[in-house]
Amino acid sequence: MSTQLPPSTTRRWLKPLAHTSALSFSVGAPWEIYRTKSDITTGRIIDVYTKSGGIGSYTSLLILIPDYEISISILTAGPNGIVVNYVAEMIVQTLIPALEKSAKDEAAKILSGLYTSDTGENSSISLSVDDGPGLVVESWTSNGFNLLQTAEGYLQSSSGGHIRSMRLYPTNLKDSSGCQTRAAYRAVFDISTDPGSMPRVFDQNVNAWENIDEVTYGDISIDDFVFEFDSKGSVKHIEPRALRSRLVKVKS
Repeated sequence: MSTQLPPSTTRRWLKPLAHTSALSFSVGAPWEIYRTKSDITTGRIIDVYTKSGGIGSYTSLLILIPDYEISISILTAGPNGIVVNYVAEMIVQTLIPALEKSAKDEAAKILSGLYTSDTGENSSISLSVDDGPGLVVESWTSNGFNLLQTAEGYLQSSSGGHIRSMRLYPTNLKDSSGCQTRAAYRAVFDISTDPGSMPRVFDQNVNAWENIDEVTYGDISIDDFVFEFDSKGSVKHIEPRALRSRLVKVKS
């Protein structure tokens, strides 16, 4: 995506400049930005960047979907220029759910499974893929201690709520050296503070991005994880960096 522009310029370019009265539509420069969901009506949020144009009987529409690193170009000719909108709707409605399913299938095949210590320690982490975003941390143990249970106990004792899930999200930060690639992931805790209450305007879960590096151990954030891949794209191991440990994949 950033072969023609510096990555920082590209990221700044793909941002809205103003919101509109519609929750699902913002304006960029030069974009018309629509927000949908990965299954159109349900799932995670997907940003669709578009730029329309036309002259005379010719109409065009450029569509960028950064989450999937794809672009779509639609060119039409004729007296009814609105046909480009129908074509775009048909393509996007079909394509986004298919791409999301393909991405989840690939993540389940490559990343999900059980990872354990190769040094004899009683340490492991189990990852899976569900209908939600990211990778679900099913269990996480270090030297025999259940870290998810420990985190839950801390929240309960401090009236901090209840952990509904812990998920790993890709950061798109990668480092390739020789035949190996290291990719950074961040853990995010989905915390419920008011079970059974009505939806909140000031939902604290939407501020999870503010909590990165909030809790550290030995000057390293506990939410900092790194996957290492071999030259074929297979996972070699995962590193919970704060624990200074390396967990090798033993079962998919």
